[in-house]
Amino acid sequence: IENLRSHHLDETKAMAKTMHNLRSRTDKAEEEAQNAKGQLTKLHEKIEALLKVQAGIHSKLEAMDKETAALRQQKFQLELDSHRKLLALTQANAALQMEMLTSNQQMRTQNAALVRRADNAEQEGENLRVERDAFAAELHKLRNSEIPSLNEKLQQEMQANARLTV
Repeated sequence: IENLRSHHLDETKAMAKTMHNLRSRTDKAEEEAQNAKGQLTKLHEKIEALLKVQAGIHSKLEAMDKETAALRQQKFQLELDSHRKLLALTQANAALQMEMLTSNQQMRTQNAALVRRADNAEQEGENLRVERDAFAAELHKLRNSEIPSLNEKLQQEMQANARLTV
């Protein structure tokens, strides 16, 4: 019995030691599990933080895409306005050139008319000079030849009239 008791006590001690070792190992495993759980929690927190950062980046990218689209639209509108203004200026320039061409043509026509009038006036002046010279020659001829003889005839008639009246 003593042997059995001693053997049983040895087994109990061995079992107690094994239990102690198992508890110790279990405690270590639980501690490691707690550490792993803590690390897993930290990892989840980091993942959540990274997801928030990623969402922020995604949000910023969407905002930048919208801004880029708005800027492209604005650029397109500015280019369109620029082309419209250039077209309007080109049309205004063409109209002005046409007006200048028409005005230039009218001035040429008026100039030609003035040149013709000047030529006609010059010709008329020449004709008047010729007529004046002819009239002057006629007047000179009358003064030199016919007027003295007419004066003589007039004197003779006046004398004859004076005789008749007496």
